[in-house]
Amino acid sequence: MPDLRARLAHQIPGRTRLRLEGEAADQAELERLAESIAAMPGVRRVDIRADTGSILIRHTGAFETVSEGLEAVGLALLPAVLEDVVDPIGDTGRELGELNAAFDKLTGGKIDFWSAAFLGVLGIGLWQLGRGRVAGPALTVLGQAATIAMARPFRPSKRK
Repeated sequence: MPDLRARLAHQIPGRTRLRLEGEAADQAELERLAESIAAMPGVRRVDIRADTGSILIRHTGAFETVSEGLEAVGLALLPAVLEDVVDPIGDTGRELGELNAAFDKLTGGKIDFWSAAFLGVLGIGLWQLGRGRVAGPALTVLGQAATIAMARPFRPSKRK
């Protein structure tokens, strides 16, 4: 039975970071583990950080080939915890997609969320311009309208 347990913390091709779980291992135990992992086929280099409980493995090929031998050298690889993943950009994109679908349904496909947002911000910018607030609020709001116009996903016109 392995002495240490770790979870996948980060992974890109050829580079995998594991995070140790449970009680901290001492430096000597981590160095022994690093040497054992480094001797495995497909492993190019292993760096350990005792203070953070991190093991960085540089490898050739897929990490799965390396992970199969970790238990034999005293490291149990635990399943990744997906609940900790935070994706505010993806979440916001999905929410805006739902909002866009609602606009499409509400207006029968005549206007989408991006167009409505553009027109709203453009109107605020023109209102600020009409109030004489040119340098600050008007240009800022008009710039935001331009950003919305450029960020809007391409949607071919349905007009004939």
